[in-house]
Amino acid sequence: MRALYGKWVVDWNDLFGAVAVIDRECYTSKEYSTLKASWDRFFEIATYREREARQNRMALTGLLESFRHARSTLTRDRFFTLRGLAANSQNLAFEPDYT
Repeated sequence: MRALYGKWVVDWNDLFGAVAVIDRECYTSKEYSTLKASWDRFFEIATYREREARQNRMALTGLLESFRHARSTLTRDRFFTLRGLAANSQNLAFEPDYT
């Protein structure tokens, strides 16, 4: 799995590893609460990814509600990203059509 941000593409495991190292190393710093707040959303996504790995996915509507704050250049990109994590992702009504 890869994480996309603008024109940047990063392997999910590399990104998660980097955030974990920063989290561990900065825990005692006075700026920790500011740093922690900046990647709370990342850890939220990591939780959903772990649920997926355990075959315990949420329905698409639940994911859309959980990530209503998330931004993307095109709204449909957020929808189709969350579709990949959803329990009902095989529903043909949710198939992407970028034409």
